[in-house]
Formats: sequence, C-alpha cells, structure tokens
Amino acid sequence: MLGREKSRKNSRAYEAILAFLGIFILILAPPLGVNSGILSHHPRLFPLTSIGTADAQTRSNNGSLTLLLPYQNPAYGISIQYPFDWHKEEGGQTKAGNLSALSVAFYSPPPLKSAFLKVIELNSTQPLNDTIPQLLTAAISRDMHVTRGFQIIQASTNGTLASKPAYTLVFTGEIIKNIRYQTMEVGTLSGNSKYTIIYEALSSDYLTYLPAAQKMIDSFRLLK
Repeated sequence: MLGREKSRKNSRAYEAILAFLGIFILILAPPLGVNSGILSHHPRLFPLTSIGTADAQTRSNNGSLTLLLPYQNPAYGISIQYPFDWHKEEGGQTKAGNLSALSVAFYSPPPLKSAFLKVIELNSTQPLNDTIPQLLTAAISRDMHVTRGFQIIQASTNGTLASKPAYTLVFTGEIIKNIRYQTMEVGTLSGNSKYTIIYEALSSDYLTYLPAAQKMIDSFRLLK
C-alpha cells in the first residue's frame, strides 16, 4: 500500500519497530477460519452505541438487544467496548531490546469465530520519532510480505483513533493458502507508544462483523 518513507536518522529504530511488530502480530493474531467450508454467510449486522456506564444495551432493527461490555486495562493504558458474545483473550507481554508489547483480542461468537479484533500497544523506552505516514508505510511493507495476493483497498493518513491522528489500512489477501481474508488496521502514536487495532475476518464475513468492529474502534480510549 505505498513506498517507504523514513529518515536516515531514525532508520535503525524504524526497522526494529517494523520487524518487532510484524513478528508480534503473526504470533498473537493467528489466521482464522481453517474450516472455512462450514462458515455461515448470513449477516449479523447490528448497530452498537456508546456506553457511559459499566455496561449498555443497544436495540437492533428487529427489536432485539445486544449487550455491550466495557474492557479497561490500566497496564495497557486503554479502554474499549465489545459485544457481550465476543470472546476476550489477553496476551502476555513480549519484549525485544528497548521495545515491549501488550495485546488484547476479541473473537466473534463461537462456534465459527471467523473474525477478531486485536488491540496492540507497542512501547519503547526511547522516543519513537515517527510520523503517521511512516507508520502507514511500515504497515504496508510488513503486510505485503506476509500476505499472498496482497491488494490494498484503502490507505489513508487522515483518520483518528482515540482523538489522535491515525492511519487506516484496509487490504485483502491470503494468509493461509486458498483462504482469503480482509483486514482493517488503524494505528496512532501517543508518547513513546504506538497503538494498533487490527480487525480481520474471512472475506465472506468481513462486512458481517464490520459494524461491530467499527463501533469497537470508535469506543477505543487512551487512559494515559
């Protein structure tokens, strides 16, 4: 999704962050839907609303209620809201040199679990000195090397995440042979930390879970 943009002064740190985050994502965001033949293609669209209390409910078009739950982790410095029937799974801390990473993932309802949304905090003990365009370029470079048939759908640097400038990258491709995925990645910077949210689903289910994923992204807040 673009050509490389980085300064010589920050090249070593930039390459380290790129490699570290790429490995971290591959380890903590395993491909979905190996048994793709049994996946449902019926839509599960439902509008989600912001919540200001410990939990909330939102009413879909057919009158049914969907419960939203809050997730907050001071260690990660984040809060986010997620549908009650999505499975939450926290990852451990991963370290490499002056970089450390933490994550939490939310998986779409069983038994299919054909989509997930993952939040990753990448923290450095040194200033990152990166720009949003550089983060987008790094994401494109990383993803095109681990995805077969990599195709960009959207790449922009004019988005927001937690009220901060952010990049948005949407692409499709094969992580497992003959199984096509679609992925949305949104990232921003805050202090010495990079925050990345990755929503990924089987291509056939991407639009089904997109409304829920988008509301989760919109609810994301930084606590520090």
